[in-house]
Order: sequence, then C-alpha cells, then structure tokens
Amino acid sequence: TFGLANIEAMSCGIPVISSPVGAVPEVLGDVGLYAAPDDYCALADHVTRVATDPQYATDLRLRGRQRVLDLYSIERRRLALLSRVLPLIS
Repeated sequence: TFGLANIEAMSCGIPVISSPVGAVPEVLGDVGLYAAPDDYCALADHVTRVATDPQYATDLRLRGRQRVLDLYSIERRRLALLSRVLPLIS
C-alpha cells in the first residue's frame, strides 16, 4: 500500500501509528510510529505515549504536517510532473 490515508492524517496534524508494510515507512519516514501488525503491546505503548505526552504529540503533529508539505504538496507534485513531461514535448 502507498499510505494515502497516512498522508491525509499527517496533513491534518494527526500523529500516525502504523504497521511498517508496503510503502508506509517511505511515506511516514521518521515522523510516524510503527508497530508490527501483531504487536499489540507496541501499539498500546504508542497510543499511550501520544495520549499522555502533549509535547511529544505536538512534535509528531508538526513534523508530520511539515513532511507532507515538503514531499506531497500539490505544488511539489506539479513541478515533478512538469519536469518529466516537458522534456518529452520539447
């Protein structure tokens, strides 16, 4: 999976806890929290820390939002597309 839901969550400033499957680690990078699909203890630990440590949660929110702006903004995607299309039509 590409991880579109994770990008949407980060763009809304929501800390993301996900399994490291498919392209998710590439999408989340170091701003996501990871728990294996069957590791309920790790999932619970991440949820607890985000829920009880406001400074940590705020850091994840801000860095996640910035990651989306840096890597997945419409402007960045438009420029990447243009850089690939223009040489083909020139």
